[in-house]
Amino acid sequence: MTSTFDTLWQAFDSIVKENKESKLESTEFENYLHTGGIRYGESWKRSFDIDKLKGRNTKKCLHVYVSRNTLGFYELIQYSN
Repeated sequence: MTSTFDTLWQAFDSIVKENKESKLESTEFENYLHTGGIRYGESWKRSFDIDKLKGRNTKKCLHVYVSRNTLGFYELIQYSN
């Protein structure tokens, strides 16, 4: 899933909503606290272990990539594998 947002908070909120809709549970993501921000033209990426997907235990990971373009918009790419 790729989306563009005005704020970093909107990008992270979108991840939470998408996880709930797809029944993805990740304690590591839920306990993660992103401090600071992302500068113009820079990006941030991280992988989180998935505890359960659709009610079943799994060894997959949630991969999140957020980049901020020179206009200040945030692009979010997330996928699991």
